[in-house]
Amino acid sequence: MTQFLPENLLALFAPRPPLEFKFPVDELIVDRKRPPMDGLAAYVQHFEEASATPAKAKVETKEERKIRKRQDKQELMAYKIEQGIALWNANENSNATTDPYRTLFVGRISYETTESKLRREFEVYGKISKIVMVQDKEGKPRGYAFIEYSHKSEMSAAYKKADGIKIDGRRVVVDYERGRTQKNWLPRRLGGGKGDTRRTRESRAVIEAREVENGFSSSRDRGNEDRGRDRGRDDHGNRGYSGRSERRDLDLIVIRVTAIAAVRTVIATTEATETATTIEGTATEIEVIATNGKCCLNVLVVQYVIVIQWLQTATNSACST
Repeated sequence: MTQFLPENLLALFAPRPPLEFKFPVDELIVDRKRPPMDGLAAYVQHFEEASATPAKAKVETKEERKIRKRQDKQELMAYKIEQGIALWNANENSNATTDPYRTLFVGRISYETTESKLRREFEVYGKISKIVMVQDKEGKPRGYAFIEYSHKSEMSAAYKKADGIKIDGRRVVVDYERGRTQKNWLPRRLGGGKGDTRRTRESRAVIEAREVENGFSSSRDRGNEDRGRDRGRDDHGNRGYSGRSERRDLDLIVIRVTAIAAVRTVIATTEATETATTIEGTATEIEVIATNGKCCLNVLVVQYVIVIQWLQTATNSACST
């Protein structure tokens, strides 16, 4: 097609002339002569001596600083505990009660609880000779007290029945005085004590989640709650039911009566025979479990919720028919 173009247009498509060859101003890199490669022996004399080299300063990282401070704190606490154990003597306490074998320890007391309120709650078990509510150096309550009764039998009765009673919204724990009655006993601040602490205590949500995960097992992990077993093996009376067990039985009866009454009321007004039979069987099972006391309160509550859900299903099916 280009042969048909005029001369002025063909000149636009003409190739350019070749580049003119020019000699290089310097040798090519590949043709250059390099100096021979030698070792480092000639430079050894310029190295500095090892003794003259300053040691590298060690920089403490943030994590190492935290570990060091934690270890220093633990060593200091261990030293203080060791000194406290060497100086501690329960018999030299001037504020202690007269007879340790008639003295009851009460813990987890509300900070708002007064001595008069504590006396009213524990006078039902016998005549009280003295109450010592422990306070810190600033006069603030520490949350526990010692109650001395007139007779040892009265202290034993309070020891068996007063555990877990509510005072000012908090459930207290009771125990006999161990500082002057048990050899080698140490308080909590010196590494001894009994029971769990706020750090090791599991929350109610964690305990209920474990029960649900284990398929509502009736066996409870008591952990450190071994005071009930210790009561039958001490020098303060025979084994007996504590106040906690009595309240637990009462709660089981309340749940049982509420669940069975609700189930049978709806069964009487429901025409769904199959669902009613299932609910009746579950209600009977709950009644047997609650009567025998083989199940904790949380499991009964869960089963009661299941029964209520079935009741709603039965009511809806009856309304639809």
